[in-house]
Amino acid sequence: MALTKVTGEGVGTLTSGISGTDITLSGGVNIFNSSTDSIDIRGTGNRCEIDNPDNNSILLKTGGTTRIRIDPNGLLFGSDTAAANALDDYEEGTWTPSFSGLSNTPTYHVLSGRYTKVGRFVMVQFSMQTNASPTFSDNNAELQITGLPFAIESVGYVSSVGAVASQAFSFNGSNNSQGTTGQVVSVATTSEHITFKVVSSGNSRGDVRNVGVTGGGIIETTLCYTAT
Repeated sequence: MALTKVTGEGVGTLTSGISGTDITLSGGVNIFNSSTDSIDIRGTGNRCEIDNPDNNSILLKTGGTTRIRIDPNGLLFGSDTAAANALDDYEEGTWTPSFSGLSNTPTYHVLSGRYTKVGRFVMVQFSMQTNASPTFSDNNAELQITGLPFAIESVGYVSSVGAVASQAFSFNGSNNSQGTTGQVVSVATTSEHITFKVVSSGNSRGDVRNVGVTGGGIIETTLCYTAT
């Protein structure tokens, strides 16, 4: 027996009847228990949408246990309902690091940056190698790199992984007294800048200055921080 037409609240227009187990409805399906407890399933363009028009949660369960919750705050797992734990963003992309305070436009042998953002957690990778020494407006100013893809939540030290200097790059400390040795620690000083500190064997910390950037030098590292 073929069903040729279905009428009634919450059901779209039947366009092709029933053949085997396939049912085609134009306009989608609205399943509801009350006016504020409903779900819409519809085809729109080249996608299928499942929507709770009243902004309530959608739960995916197995064996009666909630495995995934989708609510206005984002994606949650298990029985968690805390807004702070909701995953509301995931991104991958590229960004362009840049020296701050340049009075010329240097050429680069390598200039690249990538990022991955999960919620507010951001991991950035970048590599910079100039063909010749860049020219800075203030050669003894604190070395800063700009262009981060997302603003940093607050001022503070940021974890750094990987090599931050090699080849002809020279790290100079505060007042150029630290020389080229020591542990380099990346520091996020504002919502936009990455700066560098160098720690000597005596645990004194100095700023890395612009004068330390020489032709052929490489800066490449991975930083992790929390976005605003």
